[in-house]
Amino acid sequence: MIKEKISSKELQGVRVSPSAPAVSHLLFADDSFLFLRASRRECQLLMALLREYEGISGQRLNLAKSAAFFSPNLDSSAQSELGTLLGVGSIGLLDRYLGLPSLVQRSKKETFRFVEEKLMSVLQGWKIRTLSIAAREVLLKSVVAALPIYTMSCFWLPADLIRRLNSHMARFWWGAVQGQRRVHWIAWKSLCGSKHEGGLGFRDFGCFNQTLLAKVAWRILTEPASLLARILKGRYFVGHHNLLDASCGSNSSWGWRSILHGRDLLSRGLRWQVGNDFSVRVFEDAWLPTSPPSIPSRRPGAPVSSPFVSALIDPGSCTWNMAALRLFFNADTVKLISSIPLPQVQIPDKLIWHFEPSGVFQVRSAYHLAFQCYRSGVGRPRVNQMDHDMWLWLWNLKLPPKLKFFVWQCLNRILPTREALSLRGLDIIPICPVCGRKVESLEHLFFNCSFARKLWSLVGFRSQLAGWDKRSFAGMVREVLFHKSGRVNNSYFNLQVIAMFWRIWKNMCMVLFDQQQVCLESRAAEWRHQVNEIEYAFLSASLSPAIPLPSSVPTGSAFPHDVHQFHASFDGATRRGDAGAAAYVIGDGSSDAGMVFSIAAAATIYAGIKDAHVLETLALRDCLKECSTRQLTSLLITSDAKVILDKCLAGDFNDSKVGAILREIKALLAGFGGYCDLRFVGRHRNREAHLVAKKSLSLSPRVLSRFDYVSWLRSL
Repeated sequence: MIKEKISSKELQGVRVSPSAPAVSHLLFADDSFLFLRASRRECQLLMALLREYEGISGQRLNLAKSAAFFSPNLDSSAQSELGTLLGVGSIGLLDRYLGLPSLVQRSKKETFRFVEEKLMSVLQGWKIRTLSIAAREVLLKSVVAALPIYTMSCFWLPADLIRRLNSHMARFWWGAVQGQRRVHWIAWKSLCGSKHEGGLGFRDFGCFNQTLLAKVAWRILTEPASLLARILKGRYFVGHHNLLDASCGSNSSWGWRSILHGRDLLSRGLRWQVGNDFSVRVFEDAWLPTSPPSIPSRRPGAPVSSPFVSALIDPGSCTWNMAALRLFFNADTVKLISSIPLPQVQIPDKLIWHFEPSGVFQVRSAYHLAFQCYRSGVGRPRVNQMDHDMWLWLWNLKLPPKLKFFVWQCLNRILPTREALSLRGLDIIPICPVCGRKVESLEHLFFNCSFARKLWSLVGFRSQLAGWDKRSFAGMVREVLFHKSGRVNNSYFNLQVIAMFWRIWKNMCMVLFDQQQVCLESRAAEWRHQVNEIEYAFLSASLSPAIPLPSSVPTGSAFPHDVHQFHASFDGATRRGDAGAAAYVIGDGSSDAGMVFSIAAAATIYAGIKDAHVLETLALRDCLKECSTRQLTSLLITSDAKVILDKCLAGDFNDSKVGAILREIKALLAGFGGYCDLRFVGRHRNREAHLVAKKSLSLSPRVLSRFDYVSWLRSL
């Protein structure tokens, strides 16, 4: 009914700008928004439409719960008159609608104060002294970090508010209660690092806020026909090609500024996937598959023209024009560009998210990019591979969370020993309270203290202790526990050693805070009891033999129940250097297993391409083209390229590396009219195609190698 009146121009709707589409109504599950001009005629017409709807549907509008909102350009007397005509219960908007502010005030701090208040109320409702460190981690990640998600996905929160939210999280993590302060042993930005880098994987609210806004920007960029995209384009970037070229005007709304804040992150991870269109500019757009995506640099002496990438492609062979590449770029850039696969039909260029294999934007990878940018800005050093592997080893240990967090504290040297407290500026005597001889460092506490040495000897570790006390704590863990993690029964050894660390530390706490006497036999008994409990709870189940499941993959060499007339197989292969081969073999499906590939066998050499995923995709493309050329129907195509086959079977043709080729494959599959089946087989069932690819590499430099049904193929 409303659409009919809009078509006849009896109702005008509302436009945010002359170039934006008119909006007349937005209907949701619980609420409806109606937009019209502030005139008596349109108000009367709307009320007539509503009464007609009530008579037809039997539903009645509750005007007492309805409200009217007018432009501030309309004087108050006219607002009152039209409000009376509409019969609504109130004039103006609620402060918040569905948890979001209806209007963003000049003071963003006041507008979004409710976010901090809600987070504080949740944190104060938990009894922090009764929560273990593992419980606090779960609550912060699962509950607290999720509270502002809805608001952050719509608005850019002020930097001061972000800082306070992160501060509340940090204080709760370190165990601070209201009115008290606790030592923050590691900066919050370091705790937000991933666990394989020595952090704990908490979310930084500032980076996460920008990530969620980048998701909104991605939807606007990839869904230009949506109502939101059309309204924003008409209001803010009508003269630009897309969101990436838009700018922030002086009179922009906070919502638009928020989207542009997310756009800044999005643009860091976007890359043009080259087809053979005229969309990508060589020296202005990011299209090189580096991390992050980059724009190629012009080599010295190259022409100053700025062509499209399509000018670098040979239109006849649909391959890179090597002469043109060498004209503009240096050797390394030419090698990188030549590794980009090209479609052989008209496929448009496409913007993709570089950091996902699918090429589709994901919050997880975008957050990692945002945090890397933030961390590089604050000068956070990167961890080396040794540290990376050791942190992964720690968090994968089959131990209670409290023991893993305890080792994490020790490796980061933030266990509150007297030495550590003294270094933090506390007025404390750093001498060990148990032996009273030396400074209580980690190494002294666990290896050199007289109590620790006697306890290690009592439980049977006297010989090992002789080598441990010469290393730092981290060095001992790396050499003794981590490097031997692959040995048989090493899980039990790790458990024994780490449980002893824990028992020594607990003894220190009991001596210091409970004034208990040191008793070696009691501590050894407690250690044995703890080891037995953990072994039963964590190690027994993992060491029990797994029950083998029956395999659904046939082991025979033929397909006895297939009724396909033709059978093809494809694979890729690489060689040392800078080339790879994509091969396929086609045969009569009714032949026996040894004579199945009797129609064609071919391979194409792709210079510069060594990625197996790319080569397998090209092999499937070439195979489908050959079968289509030969007009083969009732076709079965098999391969061990599971990723590619799964994508095709699921109808997922998005891929950051070979998306253009997959779209070409999609069109080729459609040409078979449903008479082409794809099936995954094991590597041993795909030997023929693999060996054809390998043999073609030895016959280089020919670009295309075609094989007849020769003796070497017959003997496979």
